[in-house]
Amino acid sequence: MIKKLFYFLIPGFLLPVILFGQAKISVKVDVPGKVEAGKEFIVNVVIQKGTLEEFSRFQQEIPAGLTASAVNSGTADFSFDKQRLRFIWLKLPAQEEINISYKVMVDERLKGEFTISGEFSYVENDERKSVELKSGPVIIQP
Repeated sequence: MIKKLFYFLIPGFLLPVILFGQAKISVKVDVPGKVEAGKEFIVNVVIQKGTLEEFSRFQQEIPAGLTASAVNSGTADFSFDKQRLRFIWLKLPAQEEINISYKVMVDERLKGEFTISGEFSYVENDERKSVELKSGPVIIQP
């Protein structure tokens, strides 16, 4: 009787832990609301990754007239090519929160409003997943 009860109750306790054990992945991108043409600004990114430790990639598309360079890439490899910036980890660090940042130089002839879109892609249980993201609007003033 106790053995049957054990087999009945244990899966009921373990299943939620297995299904919900991984914390929700979230990404916060902090950009300034206004920027002067010809100046530069810093973009700060906070990734709440929970216990993920596999291969991951953070990438963003930035509009023409802007160029990016790494400020703080942590343990990631940074690249910027064809208006796409990437931070790539072959193995994520152990801490649950990752902070990265990059600098954006604005062309002096540029003006208008834009957003920066992108995604954080990762592997969980041998399955590729991603979190889509979009920054708030950035206004470039002459």
